[in-house]
Amino acid sequence: MKHLLCALLLAALPLGLAADSGDLNVGLGLYGMVDKELSPASYDASRSLGLGLGLDYCVAQLKGVDVAPGIDLQKSLVSTPKDGDLQAMSIDLGLHLSLPISQDWNPYIAGQAGYLPMAGESGQWYGHYHGELSLGNRGYFSDIWGMDSAITYNLYSPRTIMLQCVGVRLSLMWRPPRAARRMATSAAISAMK
Repeated sequence: MKHLLCALLLAALPLGLAADSGDLNVGLGLYGMVDKELSPASYDASRSLGLGLGLDYCVAQLKGVDVAPGIDLQKSLVSTPKDGDLQAMSIDLGLHLSLPISQDWNPYIAGQAGYLPMAGESGQWYGHYHGELSLGNRGYFSDIWGMDSAITYNLYSPRTIMLQCVGVRLSLMWRPPRAARRMATSAAISAMK
């Protein structure tokens, strides 16, 4: 898992350095969720905390909306009244649509879907799927650092029952500095001449 994550970040870095302005976004987030029921036997309210690492890259702007596909890794620990502590980990591909208004105000809607390689106490529920829809805002307080806050809706498919939860996400965002992006773009143009 660590090797996959490092490879994804290294593969995306040249794309971000060659971008004009803020095309690559990397976020490390803290997730909090309620009513996340990973056990079909338990329908009592449960709570979870998790960490996520997301990466997206703006490939186009359509009618003022930034279009950015990405990848997201999430790991969460769930506490349920009946089942005790459970874990879930998902690997998702996503699409991020944002409306850049200012440096502080970039409202967005994002959807992602992917694989749930581990869920349950010791990974006994595997080979299932995860989907997420989020509505939020990204605000940058410097050229490279910012915060992402969102409300999320998740679907999990352990066994045969679709399990759902709502939650919040708060992420620290990073993007390559503009000076590095300009230098990389200039070097690429010079190399082509």
